[in-house]
Amino acid sequence: MHSVRAPAVLSARDVASRLAWCRVLLRRVLQWLLLCAALVGPTSVALASGAPRIAEVHLGADAPLRVIAGQVQVLEDPLGTLDDVRALQQHEGWRTLAEDAIRLGPSRSDFWLRVRLINSGQDGGTFVLALGAIRQDHVRWRVLDPQGRLEFERDTGDRLPRESRPIDSPAMALPLQLAAGDWRDVYVRIRAHDGLIEPMPVQVSGEQAFHRQERAHLALLALYSGALLSLLLYNFVLYASTRRVEFAAYVTYGVGLLLWNLAYFGVGFEWFWRDEPVLNHQLPLVGGAIAHAGAWWFVPAYLRLHERADLRGTVRAYHLAALGHLACGALALTDRYTLATFGAFAIGLPMLLYTPWLSWRLARQGQREGVFLGVATAAPVLALVVFYVQLFGWATYSPWGQYSIQLGSFVEMCLLALGLADSMNTLKAQKLAAEQQALAAQRALSSSLEQQVGERTLALEHANRRLGQLAVTDELTGAFNRRRFNEVLGAATAAQASRCAWALAMFDLDHFKRYNDHYGHLAGDQVLRRVAQAVGTALGSRGELFRLGGEEFAVLFASDGPDEAAALAQVLCEAIRALAIPHAASPIGRVSASFGVQHTDAAAAASSADAVYAAADAALYAAKSQGRDRVVLLTASAAAATASTDHDSGTPAPRTEHGRPGPAGRMPAAALPGGSRAAA
Repeated sequence: MHSVRAPAVLSARDVASRLAWCRVLLRRVLQWLLLCAALVGPTSVALASGAPRIAEVHLGADAPLRVIAGQVQVLEDPLGTLDDVRALQQHEGWRTLAEDAIRLGPSRSDFWLRVRLINSGQDGGTFVLALGAIRQDHVRWRVLDPQGRLEFERDTGDRLPRESRPIDSPAMALPLQLAAGDWRDVYVRIRAHDGLIEPMPVQVSGEQAFHRQERAHLALLALYSGALLSLLLYNFVLYASTRRVEFAAYVTYGVGLLLWNLAYFGVGFEWFWRDEPVLNHQLPLVGGAIAHAGAWWFVPAYLRLHERADLRGTVRAYHLAALGHLACGALALTDRYTLATFGAFAIGLPMLLYTPWLSWRLARQGQREGVFLGVATAAPVLALVVFYVQLFGWATYSPWGQYSIQLGSFVEMCLLALGLADSMNTLKAQKLAAEQQALAAQRALSSSLEQQVGERTLALEHANRRLGQLAVTDELTGAFNRRRFNEVLGAATAAQASRCAWALAMFDLDHFKRYNDHYGHLAGDQVLRRVAQAVGTALGSRGELFRLGGEEFAVLFASDGPDEAAALAQVLCEAIRALAIPHAASPIGRVSASFGVQHTDAAAAASSADAVYAAADAALYAAKSQGRDRVVLLTASAAAATASTDHDSGTPAPRTEHGRPGPAGRMPAAALPGGSRAAA
């Protein structure tokens, strides 16, 4: 009997061995096929594998700089496992974005770029392929020769030492030596450390054109940095001399901008911290955090928001925003760059939009600092709009968009410096006026004390009490008061006999009771102060301003003729119009004044103070009757005729808008002071 053999059973080791042998055989066959395809031509590989044909870019000797981002092919590698040259060549996922810049957006994927550079010129040369964005975390360059063999490979990036770059430049660039008719396939892997990948307007050029662009780029950034540093040093000196908070905040803001500019565009990595790639990656956000913190510190200090009770919450919001940006800067130092970036954006955007609105609101209320800050903040807002519109692909990529933040920030810094200078001049003028007023009071007191030094103690005390009673300045407006007016008017009428020509202008704010009823008495007091300041400024040293009571004022000044008197009164009326203070309860729509002018010439008969006052009051009444917001002139001769007519006809003396009677009894005439003084 023949025995039947059972079929042989393969062990697991035998199965694994045979599978490995099959894989080796298959790999050899594929390599042989690829070698045959390479002998036919490089395009045969792409066609045989079904992969898209690689994009070709033709160059010539000393080729000018041009953007080829729309021709570069892109392949996404979500797992980051594609690394084999043949696998990359044969992959079917290559696509062309056809845009002015390659925008890959926030992503954790790896991305491969590829392009074929062909020297179509008659001469060989060195060409440079640049990504157009210097802040890429990890970049792997691969160059394949015409036979598809790996000729060059280099890992570099913003987080690796400077020596790893194929060309010593802030830009991510690759030099290629190509003979006439020669070509190379370039593969570039982009890997983000934190998911942020900046747009890449991939560029190619001859070596000389590339270096020309690099020199121009560094020169422009150096010019910006130098100009910004000059502004910072100047304002730091001002801070050292004045110790004002707004100057310290300005310098902090500028230091942050300078640090951001040096780090973000590679200037610092080029000249200052070449051996610190990680620090160079962190410093842009740190500089941005310092700049934003300085800006939010500067705004409330410059606008003096702490002086306004209704804006105390706004001051706290600005300070909290500054602390939030500093926290984002600390996050950047811990390598949480993406979180810090989005945190800074979330904090800064609302404040950046709110600040111009607040500035113009205060500007409409008459604060000059609001005008400067409103105009200044418009520049960086516009620059950021241009930057982000280009970043997200809503506009064509251009150098103007690339440098928009520098342009906008420099314009802003210049305007803010002008605003600080204007604020300093205003404060200086106010301080000088206060010192002059104090000096004048001190001199008057000293003169009075010298006259009374020989008198007894009781007489001296009586004189001091008398001095307090004869205070001549109105507390609310800073103009001279009614007592001073009576003295000067009496002196002027007494001097008429010596052929001194002068004029009296009385003016009254139109519908001012309605203003107080509508806006409140505090607002009315503010209007009186502003009107007195505007009229005093326009009057200068040509005469004296008096507040007679309520909304009634008077101006006494020397005048050679009626036309000159009317012209000066018209200047004062225009000064009040220029304030443009809204008055909803007035038919005119703004605060206005009616002026009555009485001119006393050398040919007129001598008049008493009461007669002159009555004549000016009559002219004021005429201005009210003719529609307000105007100047009416009444000469001494006309005033006398009017007074005579009124006396003969029994017509009562005119009254003002609020029933103000004619002039009250005046004080005894005093000597006219040697120099006129306007309201403070």
